[in-house]
Amino acid sequence: MRRRNFVATCVLAPGAVAAWAQNTSGMPQIRELNGGKALFVDGLPFLILGLQWDCDSCFAREIMDPLFPEAAKMGCNTAVLPLYWREVEPQEGRFDFAMLDDRIEMARRNGLRIALVWFGTWKNGCLNYAPDFVKSDLRRFRRAHQADGNQLRNFSCPTSSETFAADRTALQAIFKHLKAVDSSHRTVILFQMENEVGILGTDRCYCPSCTKGFEEGGWSSRHKKRAAEAFTAHSIAKYLDGLAVAVKEIYPLPVYTNCWLGSENGVPGENYPAGGPVERVLDIYAATAKNVDFIAPDIYLHRLDSFRSICKGYSGKGWPLYIAEHSSGKDSRAERNVYYALTELSAIGFSPWAIDMPYPDVHGQPLVNQLDRHWSEEAYDLRDSYVPIRDAMVPLAMAQSTERLKFFVQEQPDQKEIRLPFEGIVVHAVYHHLKGMARGIVLQLSRSEFVVLGSGFDVRFITPEFQGIPLARVERGRFEGSAWRLLLPIRREREDRSLPFRMTVPQVVKVMLDLS
Repeated sequence: MRRRNFVATCVLAPGAVAAWAQNTSGMPQIRELNGGKALFVDGLPFLILGLQWDCDSCFAREIMDPLFPEAAKMGCNTAVLPLYWREVEPQEGRFDFAMLDDRIEMARRNGLRIALVWFGTWKNGCLNYAPDFVKSDLRRFRRAHQADGNQLRNFSCPTSSETFAADRTALQAIFKHLKAVDSSHRTVILFQMENEVGILGTDRCYCPSCTKGFEEGGWSSRHKKRAAEAFTAHSIAKYLDGLAVAVKEIYPLPVYTNCWLGSENGVPGENYPAGGPVERVLDIYAATAKNVDFIAPDIYLHRLDSFRSICKGYSGKGWPLYIAEHSSGKDSRAERNVYYALTELSAIGFSPWAIDMPYPDVHGQPLVNQLDRHWSEEAYDLRDSYVPIRDAMVPLAMAQSTERLKFFVQEQPDQKEIRLPFEGIVVHAVYHHLKGMARGIVLQLSRSEFVVLGSGFDVRFITPEFQGIPLARVERGRFEGSAWRLLLPIRREREDRSLPFRMTVPQVVKVMLDLS
């Protein structure tokens, strides 16, 4: 079946620019924007163009550091970096922030922000990254119990007060350190609380404490067949909320958690971690984890309809949409899906996993090879999407969810063109991308002024009656914050100024129409 071009349309909220100008707090925060939620950094809306480091790539400088300049060259503006409990607190009460400081230094040196991903009580449901003093003491740090009483050594009980207290102590130390070393720079803009929370091996913990809470809470009568999963979700959401309260009192960074997705027919505890924030328990998370700013999906499905459906499922509950993880290897669609995410779906960010490791095709080529820094073909494709978005980030973010912002993605090589209608003006793009992957965004700044970004197409401006509109000025450049910086005036040497101009390489072009 032939796919059509998908176009996202978005109206600028009155007085919005004045509101941004009056904002004096540079602290990263989630705020209202155009009827939705946006991430603000240094007083301006910010779109995360992220790249994650592999799970174990931040233990050693030799592996971690060389990836920062590669990410920057790829157009990334945010390094998404794991932070390990066992690294930060190797012995109980003794904290080591040397590698955290290195993360911050390398990000600053390469002009990047950071989203920290906490591998604490849960990393893919497990305790793998907890320190030895936690992993070795099953009595103090209670584990999840199966129905037969067997204790799962690598999975924490979500109602263990000792585990919660230890995790909270480590996080409070981290946030005190971030406040001391980063509050004036705001390199770290986001914090992921745990990673893919939940339990594998059982649908809930059957320890005496959890069983008592399950029975007294009437979970069976309220949730029927899904009672065990609902109870576990509530227990974990309460745990996360307590951590969020504790750290925000110290340094109020936006805090979120991510999700290992489950299917409708999947079995919690078998196919995905029981109690994780899958769609059917999002209401429980929204009601319980009120101090967690949002829940973000990890998406490793390659079909466009699946991607869009998942994103829409995590766009409600008053949360902004953030794609916390996305596949990055061959056929991942990352270079295309980022356009859907930031325009049609008004996401605050998009972060493929990982710059140095492909998934789910673990035997494929990573975006950047750790040994020789060789880029895969997919890395160049992602760069061609990231760079022009990065260079127009603030105006794009300001226009999300308004009619001023529209986009296109060439989904099939036989698709040849598209027309994007604005009031009295039509933007006509004709595709010529060598790989059949033309993609672009058009932003209307005023009645006669537009920004066009992307690559692989010719573009012209016409009336609804298909008459060419003359171009008064065409400039190639980039936005620095909300200010335009001209890099190259595009000469119009032909007499007919309504002829198309070409967007071959990834770029940002500002166009002034002659509407006289």
